[in-house]
Amino acid sequence: MWSIGVILFVLLVGYPPFMEENQRALFHKVRLGEYQFYGPDWEGISEEAKSLITQLLVVDPAGRLTARQALRNPWISKDDYTLSTRDLSESLSELKRYIDDRDEY
Repeated sequence: MWSIGVILFVLLVGYPPFMEENQRALFHKVRLGEYQFYGPDWEGISEEAKSLITQLLVVDPAGRLTARQALRNPWISKDDYTLSTRDLSESLSELKRYIDDRDEY
């Protein structure tokens, strides 16, 4: 479920929740579950989606949502039309930019 939270984060904004140049610092952030919803990138993302991610990216597995609980989240259980109206083109552009930046290393 942790991985689903990470993937959902990436799909919505185009970059991962945990980023650091230094691998040690990156692992530290992951272990502590330190991430942020940066303002401009998350302005158009619903509170329900952010809530779902927050409940999935919980370090302690006992406090993390189960698959059954996640499927009951209001953001997931919305009707198909509502979900299909979300424009992910900005996220796709950001993901491409992130991949290109990583390829430079």
